Amino acid sequence: MASVRKRTWVSPSGETKTAWFVDYYDNRGDRQRKHFANKKAADAFRISVEGQLASGVYRPDASKLTVKVACQAFIAHCEGRLRRDERMTRKMLAVYRGYINNHIIPSLADWRLSQLTTKAVGDFRDGLRDNGMTVPTTRKTLATLHSILEYAISQDWIATNVARAIKVIGPRNEGSRKIVPPTKSDLSRIISAASPSLQLMLLFAASTGARAGEQWAARWSDVDFDNAQLRMSQGGCIWGRRAAQNCGRHTHCSTLSTTCLGAKGLEASIKIFEAPRFDIRQSARSLYRARQSD
Repeated sequence: MASVRKRTWVSPSGETKTAWFVDYYDNRGDRQRKHFANKKAADAFRISVEGQLASGVYRPDASKLTVKVACQAFIAHCEGRLRRDERMTRKMLAVYRGYINNHIIPSLADWRLSQLTTKAVGDFRDGLRDNGMTVPTTRKTLATLHSILEYAISQDWIATNVARAIKVIGPRNEGSRKIVPPTKSDLSRIISAASPSLQLMLLFAASTGARAGEQWAARWSDVDFDNAQLRMSQGGCIWGRRAAQNCGRHTHCSTLSTTCLGAKGLEASIKIFEAPRFDIRQSARSLYRARQSD
């Protein structure tokens, strides 16, 4: 039970001052005190804190910690997960940092966790959209904020996640766009117009269904020429090599791609392909022009 008390003291200058404070014990048994300039404000806080204590949602750190502190703690937590290899990649960590540093901290850095309400998060979302942010990026930013608040709950800093009910409404005609792959005849013409090295890459990707990261990380030792199979053992990206999502799975290679690989020969390099360093958009334009000229 919280109580409101009056405090009177004499300042060093000899002036008599008066203040009101609320004295209470939080849900962890620690004594808390909060001062107010008048009794009305102290009574209002007492009623509020008693309701929070009764419902079990009171957290003393919510009024002390800011969103910026929570973001920094969340990033440190993700860095620890990365070191321990707990379903955290360097790419995901960089993505979190980007959304936090570019969008969340500039708008919400000085907000106390106790001040962050559902309406505040909704206003944050509307501000992002009004500044021209796309619907997918806004959703990803709010998903990052949601993860930060979930971490704050795990640290017993707050009791509820106010970002949980926030939705980003897309346009009326929004929907998943169906990707239509090229027909066999179109793919044959694309392969014919490509350079020899790109021809092998396209044949390999089309016949195995390997992801881009898996293809760049494929090694000669992963290819079973006798059974025309490829073992997916690694995935690669600009963030470094990692284990593939379905590590150890095997996929069939077409006779043509296996023949082309055999013609390339077991080179001195361990990997079959080197990650392309060309402009993929420029290559796509060249292939498109070659296709149109047929």
